[in-house]
Amino acid sequence: MNMKNNQRYQDSEKRMQDALMKLMENQELKDVTVMDICKEAHINRTTFYAHYEDIYDLMARVERLIRQDLYEEFQARGVGMWNVFHHDFLIHFLRHIEKNKNFYRICLRHRVKFPLEEGFEQLWETVVKPHCHQHGVTDEQAMLYYLTFYQAGFTSLLRKWVEDGCLETPEELCPILLDCLPQTEIL
Repeated sequence: MNMKNNQRYQDSEKRMQDALMKLMENQELKDVTVMDICKEAHINRTTFYAHYEDIYDLMARVERLIRQDLYEEFQARGVGMWNVFHHDFLIHFLRHIEKNKNFYRICLRHRVKFPLEEGFEQLWETVVKPHCHQHGVTDEQAMLYYLTFYQAGFTSLLRKWVEDGCLETPEELCPILLDCLPQTEIL
């Protein structure tokens, strides 16, 4: 009986997640097949479909698990989500990315949006709107262009860092990242 709390079920799920990450080191997600996962994880297709609808469902699960790990780390350390552009938050966030650099290297390869959904609102409220208001920009459509610009820049900075193997420590990268953001009264 394959129940989610069954050790065998969990082992199979972990092998499939690891297989996906390994396969994606050399190929794009769209090119990975269920058979590739099954072969790499030493499972059959029936087992795969007992866990996931398709490859994209598997990738979404991996992303949710890593995001959950990040939130749990924040809770354990008492770091709040109140300001994603605060030095302490960024240090913990960068350490998390460094710890999971293989996943983020794969995940950020083609991403142009902010890697945390919660970061979108913070970016909008603490960076974009104040910066735009300081410069007399009040049209919301124009502000959305600024948001797109900062999302892409932040994501590209993270992408470069993980592609380079996280050469800088989180403590070295954090001030660089913060210096890239416009100074507002909120930051």
